[in-house]
Amino acid sequence: MLANYLSRLATEYTHERVKSFTGSEFDDFVRHDIAVEAKKVLLLWPFELKVKASVGQGVWASVPWLAFFDPLITETATKGFYVVYLINPDAQKITLSMNQGTTAIYNDFGQSRGRDVLRCSIPDDHIDPRRSALFMARSLLREVRDGGRRC
Repeated sequence: MLANYLSRLATEYTHERVKSFTGSEFDDFVRHDIAVEAKKVLLLWPFELKVKASVGQGVWASVPWLAFFDPLITETATKGFYVVYLINPDAQKITLSMNQGTTAIYNDFGQSRGRDVLRCSIPDDHIDPRRSALFMARSLLREVRDGGRRC
């Protein structure tokens, strides 16, 4: 089901974003329905992840997304590392990515120093490997690819 929802997001977003953002049913579908479906995928995982889906804040985003945040690392897309599905509405493609939030670092350190800080920001090796973003990404990819079927 998550695969179907993400596919709908990828195929319908370009058409939907020409409509008004305020009160959009499609915005509600992404923020609520897709996020709830993604949380269902995580029910049997041995740890909790925060899930957020977005099509923008007040205006339509160029790239809508569905992100999975490990609270031990971050709970926001503005800092830390997280796994995210990025939707390219023009190509109707869905890309699974491990991203690094930069906004908080740039706000704290400025552009030049912020780049240096980000280069040195590597996740701790002592975190349980099952919580690693790479593990999460592979598992989520399998869930979407296989339509939630368990082997």
